[in-house]
Formats: sequence, structure tokens, C-alpha cells
Amino acid sequence: MPASSGSPATDPRFPVEATRVSVRRAVAHTVDGVIFLAILVALTVLATLASDTVGAVVLLLGFTVGQVAYFVVGQRRHGRSPGKRLVRIRVVDAKGCRPRPRR
Repeated sequence: MPASSGSPATDPRFPVEATRVSVRRAVAHTVDGVIFLAILVALTVLATLASDTVGAVVLLLGFTVGQVAYFVVGQRRHGRSPGKRLVRIRVVDAKGCRPRPRR
């Protein structure tokens, strides 16, 4: 197969320098994790003051549904989470546009 077959390794849609963001992605993920954990701890403490059972439910839902809500729904509109916004990266599709919700 020729080298110009369109494979991602030989024919990138974006220049390599535009997609080399490993350190910034790690920083963004760390910032998002700290923000999410702070929100979850605050909600769990408040819920535990009402009842231990309610606190446990909030903690369980936070680590399951809360993760999806923060990381997926939060990036749906602009392709950025707070951490990604801080380091100036965003999620895009192959055309450079914000991905559709199902993607």
C-alpha cells in the first residue's frame, strides 16, 4: 500500500504541532478532576448533614452520573471543560468543528 493512502500516520488532517498537547491535556484533566472532586465533596458533606444515607447516595451518583455530566455534557456546547479552557485546548472533529453530541 502506498504511503499516501490517507492513513492517519502519513496524512494527518491537522499539523502535528497543532495536535501535540499531551502535557496540556494532563494539566486540563488534573484541573477538571480537582474541580469535580471539590464539587462532589461539598455536595456529599451537605447531603451527609441531612442523612448518612442521602450522603452515600449523593457520593455514589456523583462518581457515576456526575462524571458523565461534568466531562461529557459540560463539553458539549463549546468543546471545552474548565480545565481545557484554562490550557486553551478544545475537542474538535476531523473537520475542526465542535463534534456533534452523539460523537
